[in-house]
Amino acid sequence: MMITVKHIVTIAFVAIVLVSNTKTQDAGRESLFSIGTGARALGLGGGFSSIANDASTIYYNPAGLALLKYQEVSAMYMSLLEGTNYGFASWVYPISSKSGIGIGIMKIGTDDIIRRINFVESGSFNYTSFQLMFGFGAEITNDVNLGISVKALNQSLDNFSDYGIGMDIGLTSDLSKNIRIGFVARDLMPPEIRLDRASDTYPTSYAGGMSIRNIKLSEKVTMLSSLELEKIEDRSAKLHTGVELVVDNFYALRGGYDKNNFVVGIGYSFDNLKIDYAYKFEKRISDSHRFSLSYEIGKTDAVGADFEPEIVPADKNSQAIFFKEKAENFYAQNQLDSAMFYYKRALTFDNKDIGVRGHITAIEESNRFKDEKSSKTVAPDYLANISYNEYLRQANSFFKKKQFSAALDMVALVLKINKEHPEAKSLRKEIINGRNEEVKRFEFLAEDALKENRYLDAISAYLRILEMEPENKKIKLAKSKLGKEIDLAHQLNKAIGFYQIGQYTEASKRFRAILLIDNNNLAALDFLSRMDVKSVSSTSLEEIQKNKKIWKLYIDGLRFMREKEYQKAIDSWNQVLSKFPNSVETKNNIKQAQLGLKAEQ
Repeated sequence: MMITVKHIVTIAFVAIVLVSNTKTQDAGRESLFSIGTGARALGLGGGFSSIANDASTIYYNPAGLALLKYQEVSAMYMSLLEGTNYGFASWVYPISSKSGIGIGIMKIGTDDIIRRINFVESGSFNYTSFQLMFGFGAEITNDVNLGISVKALNQSLDNFSDYGIGMDIGLTSDLSKNIRIGFVARDLMPPEIRLDRASDTYPTSYAGGMSIRNIKLSEKVTMLSSLELEKIEDRSAKLHTGVELVVDNFYALRGGYDKNNFVVGIGYSFDNLKIDYAYKFEKRISDSHRFSLSYEIGKTDAVGADFEPEIVPADKNSQAIFFKEKAENFYAQNQLDSAMFYYKRALTFDNKDIGVRGHITAIEESNRFKDEKSSKTVAPDYLANISYNEYLRQANSFFKKKQFSAALDMVALVLKINKEHPEAKSLRKEIINGRNEEVKRFEFLAEDALKENRYLDAISAYLRILEMEPENKKIKLAKSKLGKEIDLAHQLNKAIGFYQIGQYTEASKRFRAILLIDNNNLAALDFLSRMDVKSVSSTSLEEIQKNKKIWKLYIDGLRFMREKEYQKAIDSWNQVLSKFPNSVETKNNIKQAQLGLKAEQ
C-alpha cells in the first residue's frame, strides 16, 4: 500500500509532539482519570488511541467516533484503594458512515473519610470527582479522521465544590487496510478547579501510536496489537502496548504493558453483548480488577454499507478480488446488506464470477423472507446461519468422506431454493461422477472376492453399492443369490473361533457380516452384545445419514428452519435425538430454532 504525503505529515506531527514534550523528570502529576476506561482497552495496556473502535473511544480518542459502525452503550467498574471506587459509562452513536457523536461520564470517589479537628474525630465526609464528556468525530479526508471532546469537570470535597471546562483533540489515519495510527492531546485546554484556597490545574497530556488489526493467524483466530507512547506534562513518556487474540469471534485473550505494570484480560461476545475483564499487576499496591459490559444497539439508519475507508487497487482484477474479500467479511458477520453492496461492486469488475452471483442470489432470497414479515417485528434472520454456503460446505464434507447420498441430499436443499445455482449444479455433477466411480470399484472388489471364495467380503461390497444406489437391480439380485449360497453355519463357526482366540476386531467384522444376510441371527447378536460397548461419544452426521428415516427428519428440520417454521424444525430434530441422543449438531440446531421462536414471539 502506497504511503501518501498526508500519511507522512500525520506521522511526523505525532512524532514531533511526543518527542518535543519528552522529559526525563517525573515531578508532575497525572489526571485522576488517567487510569483509563473499558476493560478491553485496559487489558491491551491502555494503548487504544489508534484502535478507537468501541464506546471507550470517547475517552481515548474522539476521532474514533468517525469509525464506529454501531450504536453502543458501555459501563465499567473497578475498586481502588481505601474504599475508593472508579466508574465509567458511555453512549456512542454513528450519525453517518463518516461521523459520530458520543457522551461519557467518569467518576472517582471516596466515602466516609474521617474528619479530624485538633486531632479529634468529628464525623466523616466524602470526596468525589466527575468528568462529563461530549465528543464529535468526522472524516476529513479519505483515510484521516479528526475528533474533539469537550469536558465538564466537577470536584467536591466535604463542603467545597467547583467546576472546570477542558478539551481533547484527536486524530486517526489508516496507513493501509490493517494499519492505523492515532494521536490525542488531552486537556489541551486544561480545566482549573479551586477548592477553598487551593487551586488545581489538570496537566496536559499527549498520546500517539500505531495498531495492527485483523491479522488472521488461522481460520478461527485473529490478532490485534498496538504500541503507544503517552507523555504527561512534567513527566517522562510512558509505554502502552498490548496484544489481543480473538477466537471464533466469541472469545478474546489479551495481554499488555501499561506504563509500569503488566496487564492481562479476557473477553466474551454473544450476539450484541460484550463482557470484558482485565487484571493489572501492581508493583507497590494490591493488584486491581476491572470489569466492563457493552451492548451494541445496532446500526443507525444513516450508516451505509461503504463504511470503512477504502484504498482500492488500480487494476481491474485486483479490484474484483478486493471488493469480493470485503463482501465475504460482511457475509461471515451476517451483515447481509453490506455484503450485497460489495458483491455487486465486485461483479462490475468480474461479471463471470459464479461464486459472487451465487451469494447475491442467496442474499436476495434472505431479503425476500424479511419482506414477507415486514409488517411485524421480525425474528433475527437465521437463513444466513444455515445458508447456501453451509449446505454446500456440508455437501463437500460428505462427498470427501464418500457419503454420496447425504452429499446429494444437501445439494438438493440448495437447488430447491435456486434451481440454477451454479456451484450446486457443478457439485452435484461431481458427486454423481464420484459415486459412479466408487460403484465400479466395489463391483471389481466383489468379483475378486467371489473368485477367492471370500463370500462375506463380496456381500459387504454389494451392500456398499446398495448404500450408494438403493435401486440397483443387478446388485440386489446378485446379493440375494449369493446370500442363499453362503453356508452361514460355517461362517459363524469361523467368527466364534476368532472370538475365542481374542481377535475381537475380526470376530466383530464377521458377526456383523452375518447379520447383513440374516439380521435375526441370535448367535451373532449374542456375541456382538458381549463385545460392543455402547458409545457415549458424539454421533456424527455420517452415522445419522445411514438411517434413511432419521436422516429425512434431519433434512426436514433444516428445511423448516430455512422457512422459519421453528417449532416444526424443533419437532423434527427432537425425533432425531430420540434415536441419536448424542448428536451435537442436532442439539445446536434446536438451540438456534428455539432462539428464533423466542425472538418471533
